[in-house]
Amino acid sequence: MAAKKAESSKYKYLFGTPAQPTDCIGGIAIGSVSPDSNVIKANKTFLAVPWKITGGLGIVPITNKGALPEEIPLIMQEDGINECAFNPFDDHVIATAGQDGSARLYKIPEGGIKSEITEPIATFTAHSKRLMFVDWHPLVRDILITASNDEAKLWDVSTGTVARDFPAVYKGQITSVAWNYNGSICATASKDKALRLVDIRGSSIASEVQAHSGAKGFRAVWAGKREAIVTVGFTKTAEREISMWDARHLSSPIFNLKLDNSPAAPLPFYDVDTSVLYLGAKGEGTIKLYEVTDTGMTYLSDFKSPAPASGMAMLSKSLCEPMKCEVAKFLKITAAGLVVPIRFEVPRSNMSFFHEDLYPDTYTGKPTQEGQEWLSGVDRDPELVAIR
Repeated sequence: MAAKKAESSKYKYLFGTPAQPTDCIGGIAIGSVSPDSNVIKANKTFLAVPWKITGGLGIVPITNKGALPEEIPLIMQEDGINECAFNPFDDHVIATAGQDGSARLYKIPEGGIKSEITEPIATFTAHSKRLMFVDWHPLVRDILITASNDEAKLWDVSTGTVARDFPAVYKGQITSVAWNYNGSICATASKDKALRLVDIRGSSIASEVQAHSGAKGFRAVWAGKREAIVTVGFTKTAEREISMWDARHLSSPIFNLKLDNSPAAPLPFYDVDTSVLYLGAKGEGTIKLYEVTDTGMTYLSDFKSPAPASGMAMLSKSLCEPMKCEVAKFLKITAAGLVVPIRFEVPRSNMSFFHEDLYPDTYTGKPTQEGQEWLSGVDRDPELVAIR
C-alpha cells in the first residue's frame, strides 16, 4: 500500500530547516550505547549523551553554541550507561540504565554541571542482567520503567520499590514503550518481533501480534487520541516498512507501507497536536514526514541532509516560535559529535499574525496525577492549554 500525497492538509508544505553552523553544538564525544538507543535525549533545558568515557554522561544546556571544550564535567558512574531519560516533570533530574543492572537518578544543578557528579540521588537495583532501557511515564509523576534483555519492571520512584513486574513473556530486548492518550495502557516493541498491549497495573498482556518479520528491532508510537499504534520495522528481506494497528484488534495492520531496503534503524516521533509522524533513521540524513489519519497516513514531504544522524530527540512544543509558524523542533546528533537543531515550519504568506489553525491546544506538561493514585487505577486525560 502506498502513502498518498496529502492534498488538503494544512501541513502538506511542512518543511525543515537546519540551524546555521554557528548555532550548532560541536565536540560531543559519543560513547558506546545500545544499538537501539536514540543516543541523544533532550528537554526544555538540557541535552544528554552517553560519553566516550565509560560510565560518563554529558549534560549540555541546549542554548549552547559552538564547540565544547575537549573536557567537560560529567555525571560519572562505575559501569557503562546504555540509555538515559529525563524526568518529564523536572528538567534537572535524569535516569540512567547501567551495565551493572541498576538504574540511577541524578540531580543536575541549576545552570548545568560545573564539576563532576558521582553520587546519584537514588539507585534502584533493578535486574541481574545489564539494563538496556529506561523511561518515565509521560503523564504520571514518579513512575519509571526499566528493562533488561528479557524482563521489565515498573517502579514507584517515590517509594523506591518495584510497583509492578511486566509479564514474563519477553524473549528479546524492549526497544520502545508507547503510552495511549491518558496513559492507562502501553504498547511495547521488542526484539522478539512482538507488539504487545500491556495493562501494566494489572500485570497482564491485553493482546499481542507479530508486528514485523525482520530480524532487526522495531519501534512503536501511539497515535495520540486515536486507538491506533504506528510501528516502524523491517521485513524478512530487510525492507523497511511502516504499519498502523487498531489497538482494539491487533490481528492485522490497518495500513502498511513498504519504504526501502536501507539498513538504517528507524527513529519515529509523533506529534499528538498535528498528527504528523517524523521518521528519521540512524545512519541517514533524511527525515520523512507523514500525516496520520484514522485509516492510515498520507505523505507530506522529506527533509534531506547530507549529514547522517547518529541519533535524534524531539524538543518540547513550548520551544517552537508560533509567529514563525514553527510546529516542531528536533536535535540531530551526527557521528562527528555535532548537534544540529532542526525546525519544521509551515509556509504562510503573511507572518504578521498568529495562525491559530496550525496550533491545536497542546499538553501543559503538568502531571495528570501522582504515581500512587495512578497505580490504584485512576486515569485522567492530560490538561491542555492554548498556544498563543
